[in-house]
Amino acid sequence: MNKHIITYLSIAIGILLATLAVLFIFLKADPSEKTVELFLESYIKNKDDRFLEFLSPSLKEHPFINLISHEYFIDFKILDSEKSDAGLSKVWVSIRLKDGTITVPFAVERIQNKNYIVSLPKTSNIDAAIPVEVTEKDKKTSICKIDVKGTHLYCLSISNSEKIEIGSPASFLLVEDYIINYEPMIATHIDKVMAVSQDYIEDSINGKIPIASEFAVYEIKKESVEYLLDSHIPIGIRDIVLYRPKQGNSKNKIAIIDRQNLPRNVIRVVLNNSNFNGLFHDEVTLSCDQAFTVKNIIDSQEYSFEKGDKITIRHDGAEAVLYHEGVRLHSSPNRWYVEAKDDGLIVVNNIYRSHTHNKTGTPYRGTLEIAPSENGLVLVNEVFLEHYLYSVVPSEMPIRFGLEALKVQAIVARSYALRCLES
Repeated sequence: MNKHIITYLSIAIGILLATLAVLFIFLKADPSEKTVELFLESYIKNKDDRFLEFLSPSLKEHPFINLISHEYFIDFKILDSEKSDAGLSKVWVSIRLKDGTITVPFAVERIQNKNYIVSLPKTSNIDAAIPVEVTEKDKKTSICKIDVKGTHLYCLSISNSEKIEIGSPASFLLVEDYIINYEPMIATHIDKVMAVSQDYIEDSINGKIPIASEFAVYEIKKESVEYLLDSHIPIGIRDIVLYRPKQGNSKNKIAIIDRQNLPRNVIRVVLNNSNFNGLFHDEVTLSCDQAFTVKNIIDSQEYSFEKGDKITIRHDGAEAVLYHEGVRLHSSPNRWYVEAKDDGLIVVNNIYRSHTHNKTGTPYRGTLEIAPSENGLVLVNEVFLEHYLYSVVPSEMPIRFGLEALKVQAIVARSYALRCLES
């Protein structure tokens, strides 16, 4: 009987001593570390709202707080703490993620007899960047160099860096320069750039594609890409790619172009009205010396007309309405294309140029495009460079100036046109 009592007493004393030891450690623990520990217990493990009790009110909207819903963090360990002359305590914490661990700081300050976290790990969401280079720092960490509108940033990757594709736009979530999440952007391929504004890029096939105000343009240079300061996209260039983040709005933020895809033998000319005092037309009346077609690629509409037929396209709000012999055929906010068969000449009956000596209008080779806008119709002539010279040289210099002078004028006009193609 006495042996049993002694055994029970021994167990009770052991439990008491262990409890006292834990209590001693708890009482002796650094208060700043304890504050961070309780915060992270609630934030990472329990995933409840109690962590807000340990935060300074100014941190309630900190981006680090928003990461709780994504479950990036698995566990944590308090590493060390140090006090500054300003009365702040910096607590270093190791946080475990799926692919490794990161070490981040928290700052704690005693306010009105209670410890509050007054600084959280720096958190940045870079939704549009291009990885430029990845180098190994050690067995667990790589250094990733990314380009953000011409500015190079250096980040630390703790996961398999091979999945970061060099030169391919992506979104990055950073915590104290560690890459917490890497997400390739969504690509949209553009067949041919027809127009560019602050709000959109117009593709010949997909129409107007929205772009963000902070839009960035990169150019392919050998095996790398280079940021263009002026963010200029040449009209008429083919096969460019737009990129937008997977998260957030659907606007594109990056374009990658290759100047090898610029047109080399075709020029696009915006046609002024008869008085050369504006680029917008209320209506455009057309005819042709051959059969011709009028089509709207995006709307899948195409109409065929015979030699001598006249059509009219009128501005109506932000749309262009096609008429034939007074009959309304189709209205569209998208671009119309007029093409003559057998290299025929398309005559714009309501544009008059002195060099044509033609009272029925002005003839044009190539393709005519009619693009609607809020201010009116924009008329564009896309034509082979040499055919463009057939019209522009006599319009700029009378024939009576002589053959040699016309040759010089042709050289000047061709050089200017080629320079415009490159700009």
